[in-house]
Amino acid sequence: MNPFTIRKIIILTCLLTAGIFLSLGIKMTSTKISNRILRAATAHKSSARSLDTRRIHSASDALLLMNLYSPIIDVDNDGNYVPGLASKFYWRNGSLHIEFKRGFRSVDGKPVGAADALFSLKRLILDKNNTHGDTARILCPNWDGKKISDECPGLKIIEDTLIITPVEEYLGKILIPLLSSPDHRIIPENSVDPLSLEITDFRNTSGAYYVDKDSSDGKIVLRANMTSQLYSEDMPQLIQMVPYDYNSIVDLVREDKIDIIGPDFSYMPKMLNNLFEDHNDFTIFATEPIKVSTIFFNLKAMHDFTPEERAYAAFKFVENRRKQNIVNYGSQNTMQFFQFASAGSLTTDQLEQIEKMRLDAADYGQKFHPKRKMEFLASKSLIKNWGNFFDINSYFEPYLLDKGYLSYAPEDRPGDVFSGVTDVAFDTDYSLLSYNFSQLNFGLSAHEGKMWLDAFIKEKSPERSLALVNELHFSFLKKVAMYPHSVSPYTVIHKKDIRVEMTRLSATYNLWQVKMN
Repeated sequence: MNPFTIRKIIILTCLLTAGIFLSLGIKMTSTKISNRILRAATAHKSSARSLDTRRIHSASDALLLMNLYSPIIDVDNDGNYVPGLASKFYWRNGSLHIEFKRGFRSVDGKPVGAADALFSLKRLILDKNNTHGDTARILCPNWDGKKISDECPGLKIIEDTLIITPVEEYLGKILIPLLSSPDHRIIPENSVDPLSLEITDFRNTSGAYYVDKDSSDGKIVLRANMTSQLYSEDMPQLIQMVPYDYNSIVDLVREDKIDIIGPDFSYMPKMLNNLFEDHNDFTIFATEPIKVSTIFFNLKAMHDFTPEERAYAAFKFVENRRKQNIVNYGSQNTMQFFQFASAGSLTTDQLEQIEKMRLDAADYGQKFHPKRKMEFLASKSLIKNWGNFFDINSYFEPYLLDKGYLSYAPEDRPGDVFSGVTDVAFDTDYSLLSYNFSQLNFGLSAHEGKMWLDAFIKEKSPERSLALVNELHFSFLKKVAMYPHSVSPYTVIHKKDIRVEMTRLSATYNLWQVKMN
């Protein structure tokens, strides 16, 4: 065989190999790919099998799910709605058409597209327990479906296009934001048990990553899905999740066991000083100030204590936290939950009334004689981290939780009060509103919250919708269902030799936007 013939065979073989890779949707990569493993801190301390879009119990759960599963519709770094796994979406005759023409395949070559998006929506609707929005109310109210194969009037597929039709055209205003929420991720149907509808396969996912190795204690290994539309050569190819709590994070940094800490970590300057005392190879990526720190009172506390008692206890809580320098990075004082005028913030007159109420509460100490101490929900690590907080706050007593607060059904939660953080939107966001109602954060029962949301989504006027949110905002602050006290950025702490290209407009933690080169 002559050299020319040999060369022709080699060229044809290379072309054939490339064609096979392209037909399978596998991206051919170069030597630019980094072999470095990204060690990412996580508060998630259990198997990947505990994760489910229908049951998001914590920020760490949501952040992991967002890296494993793509949304139907996504939000880019500038806050624009863009196709997620889909190739494009558009409105036609009152229906939202979502085309899936990317030809996406999971790591094992299984196609994921319109049928899986339809399956995921029906799975969510059948469960009826998701936290970000009542999808059934928008697409198929009064639907008595019992299984995935039952038809939902608002959902159908024509070829590779998912067609979603709200029961009323005006509901379209909340549909696209809803489809971008953490609950509405695409779970491949072949990764779910057909009877229980539980996710059983975390290898074949729809997102930028899949679970390469599971671990019962949260030491999960993620591997990049090279067929994803989100894939790039400089994103982390392999991620080792490193579980932490608030008392171990400093040691993990000092022992060089982590490279990045996500936005689910709310740390204080005292801890920050320790963190960077000997390690100046870390830096901070911060969002806009959209993380509101607040004290939440549950329905039992709303019944057992007066607004004045709740306000005074909250005032003393905040006062003593600040004396101990327990505040978040970049924190600013606030009295509002919704921070932006476009999202229902208070008017000048309303703000003056809330300020007066708080000033009056600060002088309430001599009259403060509640029938019992308020049970403050806390974990052992939180009590250790807050030092003598409960010694100097005689009106609180700690109520030790045996599991995460959000693991309890809202109506079954113990205690009276807890301290938490939540993100807020730049405009009226049905998804975030419904989440707070589902957690009973606004001092309303589940039924009252459902009635309010129903009135909100029926309102066709944007001005009136905004007014409804403003009225709700003023109402729950005045009756002290919650007590916002500061607003700060969400942060990602990371090694200086990696780049973070995430949005500053939300608390997303897209690990494919970490760049290793």
